[in-house]
Amino acid sequence: MRMNANPFANAGHLIRYLIGVDDARTQTTRAETALLSRLAPGRSAIVELGVFEGASSLVLRKAMDTNAELYCVDPFPRGRLLFSPQMAISKREIRKSHKGRVSLLRQNSAQAAASWTKPIDLLFMDGDHGFEGACRDFKEWTRFIRQGGLIAIHTSRSSPTKPVPDGCGMVRLVKEVVANDPGFRIDSQVDSITVVVKL
Repeated sequence: MRMNANPFANAGHLIRYLIGVDDARTQTTRAETALLSRLAPGRSAIVELGVFEGASSLVLRKAMDTNAELYCVDPFPRGRLLFSPQMAISKREIRKSHKGRVSLLRQNSAQAAASWTKPIDLLFMDGDHGFEGACRDFKEWTRFIRQGGLIAIHTSRSSPTKPVPDGCGMVRLVKEVVANDPGFRIDSQVDSITVVVKL
């Protein structure tokens, strides 16, 4: 999710990040971060759709097993400055841990899904927040989830610490699609994240 479309502001943020003034930006709350840390252990293959600046990627890498694999999917558009500050920050964030193996896939989720073949144990959906895009990601990626595997859907509900509009595509995905699909069960909810089990 892009938090600032101004290319010069993003470049300035990158410079401040590199000199240690700014942290990597994230819309993940402390409770959501703690949830991701609890979900990652024991999962051999983890996929994150929507990386932004890699803050949640680092959380997942720190918590996952030493033999696990993390795949971070994001197109990282270059924009008018002809490079992606978010990708530069993400790479540095992810390298702050050395657990397991990490692959950064510079593709949109549909492109990545088209060539994907591996079973997935944990899918963190934080990419396209439009309803059609969220439904597409859910359909295309959950076919690779193992039975008993988990899908953590970000920005899919409101909480006192994280208000989310009812019209958000992730909210509609959970209410209109996931809740009515017998192949999945809503397991728990923390702030704006809904955790879903594939049956």
